[in-house]
Amino acid sequence: MSYDLLFKRSKTLKPLTAKQTDALVASLRKIAPGLKPFKFDFPAIAKSLKISLAQARKQFSHVELNDNKTGIQMMITAKVAEITIPYSLSPRKAKQTFKTIGKIGSQLVAAGFVCKDPQLGKKIDFAKDVAAMIDAYTSANKGIDELGDDDLIAMLQDALSAKPTKSK
Repeated sequence: MSYDLLFKRSKTLKPLTAKQTDALVASLRKIAPGLKPFKFDFPAIAKSLKISLAQARKQFSHVELNDNKTGIQMMITAKVAEITIPYSLSPRKAKQTFKTIGKIGSQLVAAGFVCKDPQLGKKIDFAKDVAAMIDAYTSANKGIDELGDDDLIAMLQDALSAKPTKSK
């Protein structure tokens, strides 16, 4: 279970180029030096999927950034980005992490992305909404902490046995 932030590039802007993506990643890593890029093994991907190396590079052209200390995971493509935070941080650590996420999110917005927070059900203004995000995270995290192991196992079993719904 995680707290997720979804970003979409403004429709009025062209998708990011590889050079722009690299510059964005560099700026994000200055804000959060713990973010480390995941290195794709393109030859192994190509072999596993029985596709060419060029196809593997094209199919996995996104950037993944992970911070093991904060749990922040990011994915960035030319048109969309996502930030994921696990529900395992203490309230103090969550507050620090979300302040960093506010800076990361502001940088993504400056690069032409718009953010939606599904937990709050709204478009995010990082200058105003970080406190509400922290409250939503800590409230949900408290609810998870109150569940026993048997409750969590039952929830996972229910989720795994649920029939997928068709999207419209």
